[in-house]
Amino acid sequence: MNSYFKFKQFIIIQDQCAMKVGTDGVLLGAWCSIQGKTALDVGTGTGVVAIMMAQRNVQLDVTGIEIDLDAAEQAERNMNHSPWKTRLHSIHADFRTFSANTSQKFDIIVSNPPYFTNSLKGPVDARNTARHADELPYSDLIRGAQRILEETGTFALVMPYVEGNLLIAGASEYGLHCVRKTNVYSKKGKNIKRLLLEFQKKPVHTLRESHLYIEGEELNSFTPEYQALTKDFYLKF
Repeated sequence: MNSYFKFKQFIIIQDQCAMKVGTDGVLLGAWCSIQGKTALDVGTGTGVVAIMMAQRNVQLDVTGIEIDLDAAEQAERNMNHSPWKTRLHSIHADFRTFSANTSQKFDIIVSNPPYFTNSLKGPVDARNTARHADELPYSDLIRGAQRILEETGTFALVMPYVEGNLLIAGASEYGLHCVRKTNVYSKKGKNIKRLLLEFQKKPVHTLRESHLYIEGEELNSFTPEYQALTKDFYLKF
């Protein structure tokens, strides 16, 4: 049976063989900058982040690139099902090969990358590709993004806390500097669960840092801040 992520305008279909829509992707799609005309979603999965970006900026042309064939085909179906299909494209390709050979530059690059390294893998190859960094090491992701990002463009990611801080430290070596960071918590009193990070080629004097709590104090509730960020995409809000 398929599962669904319900936008207010349409439904994202998630086949069993494809990557699932999760909170990380929704956060990234709602949080990332959308100023520009061209965007690339690296590891697009079901295409949800690319579709969210196309919804937020009616002038934005968004390409999703995905190494897993089933997921790339699923993303294409979801894109074609959306109201913004004329500005959405799905490519089945390895980002390292794509970034090394394309002459196109992008105003916005986003990624919800695989983040497990040297850890036990499960039996499903597609899920392993989505969750483990073997297929796209962080250094290759950063190097490729730096190469095809416009000089005034932005590169945004959602990462676990430890891996995200390591990425911040390493990205500057490749000419990308963290300019905005949001610390994401499941609820108040908990440790930081995720980092939303935005990089640019030009360094800044002051990092813009903020905090976001997802769950409210009451059972099965969400904070006003999380609802405000994602209300354009969830039917429940």
